[in-house]
Amino acid sequence: MKLNVYHHVYTSINGYKTVKVSQSVPKNTLDMLEEYSKQIHRLARRTVRFSILGFDEIFVCLSRLSLAGSDHVGRTRALVHNLLFRREDVEALPFFDVFSVPAEIFMDEQADVAMCSARLPESFEFSPRNPATAFPSDQLPQKTARNVLRCMLHDGTSIVRSVEGQAFAAARVLLALLPPVAREHLTVVTGDYIQACDGRTRHTVFIVPPEFDVKPFSDAGFPVLDDGGQTALNLPKAHPYTRMVLGLLYGGEEDRARLAPLLRAINTYRPAVPYSFDAYQNLVQGLLTAGGFFSRDGRLHVEGAPEKGLEAALSFFRAGHPDIVFDIFSSCLRLLGKRNMQPALANFENVVMSGIDTLKEFFSEVPQDVQILEDIADFDE
Repeated sequence: MKLNVYHHVYTSINGYKTVKVSQSVPKNTLDMLEEYSKQIHRLARRTVRFSILGFDEIFVCLSRLSLAGSDHVGRTRALVHNLLFRREDVEALPFFDVFSVPAEIFMDEQADVAMCSARLPESFEFSPRNPATAFPSDQLPQKTARNVLRCMLHDGTSIVRSVEGQAFAAARVLLALLPPVAREHLTVVTGDYIQACDGRTRHTVFIVPPEFDVKPFSDAGFPVLDDGGQTALNLPKAHPYTRMVLGLLYGGEEDRARLAPLLRAINTYRPAVPYSFDAYQNLVQGLLTAGGFFSRDGRLHVEGAPEKGLEAALSFFRAGHPDIVFDIFSSCLRLLGKRNMQPALANFENVVMSGIDTLKEFFSEVPQDVQILEDIADFDE
């Protein structure tokens, strides 16, 4: 499937500035990208560095930092190329991974900057794949994976000190395992601690070099990982989602096979509100209870064992997933219809009426959303 991509390029042509920005990028987003690029371009090294920026309301961003020859006075030039994806586009894609972009989407550092920036691709073919089948468990130690993933799910800022590329390689493969609502609002900055990026997203991880002094952060109570994630200070408490996912990933082939439909499910259904820690616990409980009934399309089908679906329904509701609950109810009610159990169907009408009355009470206190009505009118035109 084709996915649109938008560009922001920041480098030195008679001084550092934005040299390319897609027309669809609004001023607020451009200001954010320029603020970030002004800070990060100083960290350019021989090795290309990537960062993930999740703090814009419209776009998710993959940032690439590299060296690009010399500027107009012969000084080494840094190049920041930010790729932007509309949230509304990636939210509709299962297993969206910002690293799925082909290499040719980025600028060639050896080419003429002005000429190359004028010919950047505006879309590419995205082919989703299930991360459970591609996860390199033989290359990534389970302890490192557990610690880094817990930091990526931590509500706040974490610091990971590592040799160049080591911790980011772990974060890169773990990213695809996160639920979309966590993945799309995660910031991972590589190379240093950038004050301007701190606190702008729910989950923020700074991957810093070995010479970085982490003591002020550990003394202040921030989660800090060292040795590429092997040593931990102030690590957040064990996370139920991390425990489930990595337990299955590092198990046998049957465990990985069990994980695949669960990951497919969390990429198909979206919670009504972002997951809290308790919501994650309920999500895991629901997934493990009804996990055998998620099909290849990611939907829950419990016709073969409706009692299992009903057993998991309350956990899914508490996790913020009325969508899964309604699928369970729909499957069970269809079964009642097939079995000609009209009294049971009639009794369920009381549940529907109660739900309608409850929702009406809340919405009667809220002004009509005029903007939604205007959008519908525009669509009809």
